[in-house]
Amino acid sequence: TGDRAISIKQLLAKKYNDVDLGEYTKVIGQIEAKCLIVIYGPSASGKSVFVLKLANYLAGRYGKVCYNSHEERHNKTIQTRVIDHIVPLGYAEKLYIAPAWDFELLKKKMKSNKYKVVIIDSAQYMGLTYDQVIDLRETFKKNSLLLIIVSFGKGLGATDGCNDILHAADVKINI
Repeated sequence: TGDRAISIKQLLAKKYNDVDLGEYTKVIGQIEAKCLIVIYGPSASGKSVFVLKLANYLAGRYGKVCYNSHEERHNKTIQTRVIDHIVPLGYAEKLYIAPAWDFELLKKKMKSNKYKVVIIDSAQYMGLTYDQVIDLRETFKKNSLLLIIVSFGKGLGATDGCNDILHAADVKINI
């Protein structure tokens, strides 16, 4: 449609590349593949466990998922979370845990690995900016990238972009 306005009839006739979220549809709603989800809330509220379960679900049914773990990296904490929350569900072969890749490395890995879903946990620890989020969305717009960002608000390392990222999100989930 480019830069022209469309009628309601045309809008309703549009088809989108939807993501089947199964049981997560109740929490997230119906989304298309090109979507930005921000999951936010205070420390120790369960954001990372929720996102890890969602990542496993998506990796099992939708495609390759990269969980860019800035807080836990590859340490015992993430291993324990996987043992406690993912292994009992049956872990997905296409779920990969990245050890705190910075923005440039993440972008490079995204280009070479064709991830369908990229999760950044968290925006604050990564130092992620609003402009970087826009860059990812623009760079991967033809890839139908589902981008999920975890944020704990104005806490440790918060950038001015964290609120802008929240406002740019297609879906916001407060945990």
